[in-house]
Amino acid sequence: MLHKQVAAGEIRRDSVHCHSVVLESLGEVGAVLRSVFPNNWEEHLSLLQQVDWSISNPDWEGGILVKGGISKSRASVNWMTNYLKVKLGL
Repeated sequence: MLHKQVAAGEIRRDSVHCHSVVLESLGEVGAVLRSVFPNNWEEHLSLLQQVDWSISNPDWEGGILVKGGISKSRASVNWMTNYLKVKLGL
């Protein structure tokens, strides 16, 4: 993606990582990481590479994917934050 222009809509169509619900959750998880691991929080970020960010990931159904669309509700943000915490071992 560094050398190729990709429309934002195209990325959002195929992946969840750039949707606001996920970005907000990443911020919340980042704050927890900084609190729990103030000196080496960055080292824990590599675990995020193991997440399947594709919109077809069945994990999202009922959490942030509701009736075929991304939910931006507070409940969805909480669900995503908890999902990411588990993935990061928090």
